[in-house]
Amino acid sequence: MTPITQSGSKRAAREAIDAAIPTWELKRASKTIATATDSEEPATEDQQCFRFLNLSPELRNRVYKYAEEDDTEPFALHPIHLHPDSHRKSYSKRTWQYFAVTQVCKQVRAEYRPIWVRDLRVRFESTSEVTLFADTFLHHGSGNEHTPRLVQFLWDHGDDSISSFDMMPLLRLHARHPSLRVEFVPYMIVAGGLTIENDICRSCRAQIHEYEDINDCDNCECSYHALNRYEWGAFKREQMRYTRSIQVFIHNLNESWLEAVREDKMTVTCQINEESCHGTFKILCKEPICQKTTESQPALDLLEQWGIFDLDVKKCTVFVMAYEDEQITERDGREINNSVVREVCVRKVSAKDQAASSI
Repeated sequence: MTPITQSGSKRAAREAIDAAIPTWELKRASKTIATATDSEEPATEDQQCFRFLNLSPELRNRVYKYAEEDDTEPFALHPIHLHPDSHRKSYSKRTWQYFAVTQVCKQVRAEYRPIWVRDLRVRFESTSEVTLFADTFLHHGSGNEHTPRLVQFLWDHGDDSISSFDMMPLLRLHARHPSLRVEFVPYMIVAGGLTIENDICRSCRAQIHEYEDINDCDNCECSYHALNRYEWGAFKREQMRYTRSIQVFIHNLNESWLEAVREDKMTVTCQINEESCHGTFKILCKEPICQKTTESQPALDLLEQWGIFDLDVKKCTVFVMAYEDEQITERDGREINNSVVREVCVRKVSAKDQAASSI
């Protein structure tokens, strides 16, 4: 017989109590204790999960209103096209601050991207960039068309007469959304890393290229190096004041003209004269507009119908209506295609010239 002691009595009492409690009660008690311990620290998933799409459309629109790009800078941001194999930047380091919101999901993209695009200010350096941007973000023809409120185009006054300027990408944008504003900004001011010391006019550049001393002061258009950056910017804008005629041409609101652009009935280019800086707008129609070589009235009527003569452009601006006259003949089993571009040229004369011609 086991001797009875005080410690032995306590041990025996505990064993009797444990034997009276079922094993499943012990498991349940330990499970309850574990749950209570875990509940002291809320799950991470509950902290991060926010059911944004469960909000009403009105509240979501209020949130979208806060996600507006910064428009306080005088010059718009320039989108950078990346090659498919290029290293992708994180969204926090990209050009636009809230572009990542357009990539959240299909519903947020459908709701927010039209708002984002309509408030956007964007800058381009070439017309090919305009086309690429439109194909990527605007999706013309999808039934959900939106256009930035402002497009800035970099213009280099020193090199604008080297080649013709393809106006069709900008004209197509404006034809789809006539509220679009287009403005030209000086390349030298906007491009990074350039100072007034880099601003050399055409005349001086030609003399440097020919290894001559710069002594043709009469034709020199270089900036005065004592100008501060603000004054230099004003000087460059004054130099390219003639681009206002290009802006006026793009902003033509004549409905017949807008419809012709939307239907892609022509191509339009602009050439700047190096000496007088006036523009020549060449409209190349894809269909013949005159039946005879000596006939010009149909071309004039079309310019009148499109509102071209009503545009407030610079004096001496030239409008050229062109079309391709094509004749196809067969000889000795060969097809011969003879084509020639016929042009009707109209120049806007100054008031002084009009007075002289009426005498």
